[in-house]
Amino acid sequence: MTDSLLLQFTHTGMIADNHKKEYVNSISSFFPLSEDEILFFTQGTSGYKFIHLKVSSGVFEFKVPIEKELQGLDFGNDKSMSVFNDRVTIIYPVSQKLERFNFSLDIIDDVFLDFDQFSILDSEVKALQNDQNRMFEMIQNDEEKKAHSFSVVEIEDYYFLDYYLGSFRQGDFMKTLINKSTGENLSWKSLTIDGVEADLNLLGTNEKNDFVFLFNPEELEKFTSRQVELLSESLGISIDQNLPLILIMSPK
Repeated sequence: MTDSLLLQFTHTGMIADNHKKEYVNSISSFFPLSEDEILFFTQGTSGYKFIHLKVSSGVFEFKVPIEKELQGLDFGNDKSMSVFNDRVTIIYPVSQKLERFNFSLDIIDDVFLDFDQFSILDSEVKALQNDQNRMFEMIQNDEEKKAHSFSVVEIEDYYFLDYYLGSFRQGDFMKTLINKSTGENLSWKSLTIDGVEADLNLLGTNEKNDFVFLFNPEELEKFTSRQVELLSESLGISIDQNLPLILIMSPK
C-alpha cells in the first residue's frame, strides 16, 4: 500500500513538484474510503484539512479549509484521524476539540474537550501567530503544563484519547475515555490491576467493538515474580515475561 501510494503521488507530480512536497510532508493519517478513493488528513500546510485522492485517475483535491490560526503548526501522529460508521473524526495537536465529518466532508459537529487548567485556549493558539517554535515553547513548558499531541480512536459508544500533559520527556503521557452519549470521561496515566501498575499502549480496536491494548513490554520485563503471579491470577492466564501481553477491553 505505501509503495504504491508513493508511486501514485510521483506519477501525479505530488512529490516531483517541489512546490507540493510540503503537502506530502504534512500528511499524518490516511484511510481508504473505497477501492478507488483515499482520504488523507493533513496538518494544514496546504491550507486545507484533507486531501482526497482518486486512485484510478491520480487526481487529488484539497478539501475543507483549515482555520487560519492553525496553519503552519504541522505536526501530529498517525492516529489523529478516526474513521468509524461513515464518520470521520479529527483532532489537531494544539486543538481542544474533536471535529466530526461525513464522508462528503461536510461538518457534522464538534466535541469540545475540557482539560481544566491544562487546556490550550483559543487566544493562546492565536498568540502563536502560526510560529511552530512558539508552539513548541508552549507545549514543552513543564511549569505551565498543557494538554497536546492527541491521538483519537473510537468504538460504538466511546472515544479513546491519548496525549501529553507537559513536555515529551518530563511530562505525563495521559489517556482519557469519553462516553459519546453522556460526555462522561475518565482520565489516567496508568492503571492498577490487583495492585500491579499496568502501563498499556493502545493498538487499536477489534471487530467486536473492543479496545485492544499492548502491555508495555519493557515494564513487563521488570516485574518481580510476585507481581507476575498477581497479574496472572487477576487475568486468569499464565504470563510469560518474554512474550507480548495483549489485553482486549470493553468499557462498562
